Amino acid sequence: MSDRPKLRKSVRNLKANELEAFRRAFGKTMALKDDRGFTHIAGFHGVPDQYCRHWMEKRLFLPWHRAYLKWLEVHIQDHDDNVTLPWWNWTSQTSHWRGIPTAYTEETAKVDSQDVPNVLREFRVQLNLPVRGSIDRLTFRAPGHPGNLPFPYDTWRDRDPHDPTREIVDMINTQKELVEISNFVDFSNALQDIHDSVHTWVGGSMMNPAFAAFDPIFWAHHCMVDRLWWIWQNRPGSRNVPQSLLDEQLIPFGLSVREVLDIHDLGYEYVGASVSQLTK
Repeated sequence: MSDRPKLRKSVRNLKANELEAFRRAFGKTMALKDDRGFTHIAGFHGVPDQYCRHWMEKRLFLPWHRAYLKWLEVHIQDHDDNVTLPWWNWTSQTSHWRGIPTAYTEETAKVDSQDVPNVLREFRVQLNLPVRGSIDRLTFRAPGHPGNLPFPYDTWRDRDPHDPTREIVDMINTQKELVEISNFVDFSNALQDIHDSVHTWVGGSMMNPAFAAFDPIFWAHHCMVDRLWWIWQNRPGSRNVPQSLLDEQLIPFGLSVREVLDIHDLGYEYVGASVSQLTK
């Protein structure tokens, strides 16, 4: 990896030429039909590969998705080394007013001086599966009211039926309270609850784990989740991932949990990765 991490930005802060470059590279990845392409990579999450397990005994939710984001980003960078995945801040005032960023909702976009279909709006899933048979469908969304996105109007209490012996996290009213949770497992589960609510809010394909990763907004959503984890990691005393987790393998990425704990080792950084910048 480069000694200088590449910067991931909020999608709302991308300059016009940066957004155009991202769409161009993403579109080229979408067009590939081999293992370098978007269909193959999106299929890791749900159909056909089913590598992701959101509720796992060993709590791999955050590290697995960090490796997943990086895997796609590397393949997009095959087409433009300067491109990085942007994040969608679903807690911002703009999101609570407009909902999904317009970069992901516009029907057309200008790429190379031409108006073309916006590759961030939807994706045609084409698969031929042994059990399900042939699948040919567009991803779709059915978003809720923007004011119902996480924070500042909602409060969250992490409830984990998969681990009844674990302490229940106190009610969370703000992002700051979220990142102040000191225990990794508690933080991960609380963030996952909030993450789940965004999937539900977006609706459509995002509500179905089998197809969620085929919607381009999935990746901007998970970049926000990863950014919140990184902000948490940079708080004093917050690097307390259980030792028993560190050597767990993140299939199919060929990485262990310990190898994804520092995003600089993975070659990227977030613009705005401090507690003071949570709402930006």
